[in-house]
Amino acid sequence: MKKIVILISIVILAYSCEITSEYMVNQEKCTDCGKCYRACPNDMIDREIYKIEGPDTFFVAKIRTNRCVGCGKCQDACVKNNGVENSAIIEK
Repeated sequence: MKKIVILISIVILAYSCEITSEYMVNQEKCTDCGKCYRACPNDMIDREIYKIEGPDTFFVAKIRTNRCVGCGKCQDACVKNNGVENSAIIEK
């Protein structure tokens, strides 16, 4: 009986921790300012190489969609930095 209760508890916990991915980065608008990196409470945003032009390398934000919980703090930080019309982080 105790094993069944533990198993049910694990299943309930797994469903309550559902991982979502509600945001993505528009690479054309991302300026790699770093505001979203600092705003993410779960450290789910990385820098990714966008393009290399000669000696210059350009980076953009990359949301780890398999771990994003969809809180929206990254989008809020991007909007505060760039304005709504220029926000690089958009909802899917």
